[in-house]
Amino acid sequence: MHEAFDDLYNLDRACQVQLMAMASHRKLRIIDPQDVAGMFPTMLEKGKEEGEQHFRALRRMLWRAEPDLI
Repeated sequence: MHEAFDDLYNLDRACQVQLMAMASHRKLRIIDPQDVAGMFPTMLEKGKEEGEQHFRALRRMLWRAEPDLI
């Protein structure tokens, strides 16, 4: 479940950044697809661990705010 949450969180954040960049009305620079492909394995490996930690932290915050949910 944490992977799905993290994927959606990151997609939402990427969309926010894209909209802010487009709102600048400046010419956007596209990242070279080969550069992206080179970063992907590291991001994927690191992302699973970070996603789980992020999800657990948000769950703890929710439980503190709403203890009856447990």
